[in-house]
Amino acid sequence: MRLGAASSPGSAHQSNAIEETGTGTETANGALVQRLIELAQWSDLIVFDYLIANLDRVVNNLYNFQWNADIMAAPAHNLARQSASQLLVFLDNESGLLHGYRLLKKYEAYHSLLLDNLCVFRRPTIDALRRLRAAGAGRRLRDLFERTTSAGVRDVLPSLPDKSVKILVERIDRVLGQVQKCQGS
Repeated sequence: MRLGAASSPGSAHQSNAIEETGTGTETANGALVQRLIELAQWSDLIVFDYLIANLDRVVNNLYNFQWNADIMAAPAHNLARQSASQLLVFLDNESGLLHGYRLLKKYEAYHSLLLDNLCVFRRPTIDALRRLRAAGAGRRLRDLFERTTSAGVRDVLPSLPDKSVKILVERIDRVLGQVQKCQGS
């Protein structure tokens, strides 16, 4: 909040005090907005990691916590910040949707723990998940891979198997179910 210049010496001092308080409030509000933006990004990260069953970021730390309590103080792997905006960049240099799905039996409890404790979702993220679900995301992803990769790449990298397509759809449904659960409480 900013006030205009005061007309008398006594009120000028008061006006400056209010202006300083207003600047402090604006700074506090700016910091709060930044924290909320970061919270929303971490929400997206949890959803993204849940969908692709990413193991080498937060889930790995949770799994290893049983042997090393200090691991939660370590930085998350495969996570960066864009230098200009300071927004988080999620990296997956493993076989998300493939390797992670094969290891679900071992790690699903950790993925579920994160998702079950999440009740902050960005509307654009949930809207995108609803569109993906309605459009048959798994099949479309597989078709996109087939259309856009060369024969040489398809020779080395496997296409998305039917089982993975099914798991992806189930995981989208599970996230959307968590959103409904949170809206009901």
